[in-house]
Amino acid sequence: MNRIYKHITLVFAITFCLNTITFSQNILINEVVSSNLYSYFDQNGDNSDWIELYNTTNSSIYLGNFYLSDDETDYIKWSLPDIYIPANSAIILYASGKGSEFDSYHTNFKLSSEGEPLILSNQNGLPIDHILIPKLKTDISYGRITDGATDWGYFDVSTPGTTNGSSLSYTCLLESPSVDKNSGSYSGNVDLFVSHADQ
Repeated sequence: MNRIYKHITLVFAITFCLNTITFSQNILINEVVSSNLYSYFDQNGDNSDWIELYNTTNSSIYLGNFYLSDDETDYIKWSLPDIYIPANSAIILYASGKGSEFDSYHTNFKLSSEGEPLILSNQNGLPIDHILIPKLKTDISYGRITDGATDWGYFDVSTPGTTNGSSLSYTCLLESPSVDKNSGSYSGNVDLFVSHADQ
């Protein structure tokens, strides 16, 4: 009888953990801008950097127990606002560094345009989504190719609060190419190597 009880308890514990993990992963970091000039403005008209979260489920989810951070040693750096995110919808948060005492949608950290980590954690302080934001140019966003997808890319027209993946907005941005020869005149055959790096 004791063995049966232990078995049931173990099954319940595993099921609970799996359900918690599955639930937590239903909220994802969906798009970010770390150098904002004109892409989006907050309620005061300021051009703060911004983070878009996306609810992949068919039910609303309470955000107040979740956290965002740009510090891999402190996953609970900033608590999300006391609101619900609707089903299959996105919400915009401002990485202004102003903190929740200014407005519950404003984080207590900013994003670096040179690139940095961004971590979304659950109510237990455990990471459920983690990305490394690359170096970004002004008003270029980095986001999932389609909402909630696993593949990421750059958007020369960012899509805050609207669907990712528009053929008009998604692009593969490249730095200017570099060549391994100086400009000038050359005689005979010349091998020229042209290279580029991603955004």
